[in-house]
Amino acid sequence: MKKKILAILLITILSLSFSMTALAEENTKAPDNSTIAQSAIDNPIVTPRTVDVGYINADGVRLRTSAGLSGTVLALLYTGDSIAITNDSVSKDGYLWRYVEVDRLGIYGWVADMYITFTEA
Repeated sequence: MKKKILAILLITILSLSFSMTALAEENTKAPDNSTIAQSAIDNPIVTPRTVDVGYINADGVRLRTSAGLSGTVLALLYTGDSIAITNDSVSKDGYLWRYVEVDRLGIYGWVADMYITFTEA
């Protein structure tokens, strides 16, 4: 009786071992290009395109999380702060808002256009 139990136990252990090896090999295969391409389509990473450069022309200018006066203030900007201006703009609350990257902070946000002086790229 003990021999039968040991034989069944040994067969079970070996079966599990082979199954785990096959599963491990399957999980280490690199995804093919179509899988990577579909992942990029399903989960795009959008980087704003810089179309111009400029600087802030007043002190205490608010960099906001969203266009408009209700956007949360991320930072205060000061005269001379260098910015990269993207191709995104929105008209809201009586202002034209530009989506910019502040060079010294390395963050993006919205600034009212009247506080931006454009320079040649």
